[in-house]
Amino acid sequence: MQFDVATIVRSWFSDGFEEKRQANIRKHGIDFEDISKLRKSRTSKKSETDWKRLRSMKDEDIDFSDIPPITPEMFAKAVIRRGLKPIPRKKQLTLRVDSDVIDWFKRQGQGYQTKINSLLRAYMEEHFKKSA
Repeated sequence: MQFDVATIVRSWFSDGFEEKRQANIRKHGIDFEDISKLRKSRTSKKSETDWKRLRSMKDEDIDFSDIPPITPEMFAKAVIRRGLKPIPRKKQLTLRVDSDVIDWFKRQGQGYQTKINSLLRAYMEEHFKKSA
């Protein structure tokens, strides 16, 4: 069903609103005024949650079957940072590198900057091991 919404809306604000509305209903089979009322009636700010039932539930009554089990590895990787600004993981800098080196890394494909970063990190960590 094709209809020109702009034409319909313009008709609402012109003379003979009711007649044109009825014509649109006959032509398109849609009463846009009823649709807007329906949309307003379907949306409610009242919660449909049964809070009384939830408050009375015991832990045993809760179904956790769709939640994967939490492993010790997950806790080991967890970081709690409430109220703190995120740590910037990377810094942008300008670095002069030989063009053939950059060309070689670019030929390796997408993520060449990440590969360069990984190699620099490995170099740094190896030197930390030697100095310790």
